[in-house]
Amino acid sequence: MACQAGDGLPASRGKFYSALRDELRAFAQKTFELGRPEKDGGTWRGLLEGLVERTRDPKRRAEYEAELFCPPCPAALAHVWNAFARLGARRASGFGASPISFLEIESFQRLTGLRFMSLEIRLIEELDDLYRKIMSEKAE
Repeated sequence: MACQAGDGLPASRGKFYSALRDELRAFAQKTFELGRPEKDGGTWRGLLEGLVERTRDPKRRAEYEAELFCPPCPAALAHVWNAFARLGARRASGFGASPISFLEIESFQRLTGLRFMSLEIRLIEELDDLYRKIMSEKAE
């Protein structure tokens, strides 16, 4: 998703922030996919790590290790990821994960002393939407 009007950024920086947003999204998507609960209560990450440990075939081990590869979190947005993780750890749940509300973001900022730009709040929203989408998908 490209930076849009209302992000609070100069137009000349739009491509830079769009690239960072794409990197954060790729990191988050893989992290969420690896952490999604499976039918047996474990995670895909746990299953793959177990297979890597037990596999003797180097080719097969390399395949499992490649599946475990996660792109890095962009350092320039690590504070957004950390804020999302802290907010998400306290999310309400019932029949699925509830969205992180603006009230929760506002309270988080007030209590921690952090101040997010509008782009950073949008990123937290996007991470939350992606998280809830991936977690709602059925384990195969």
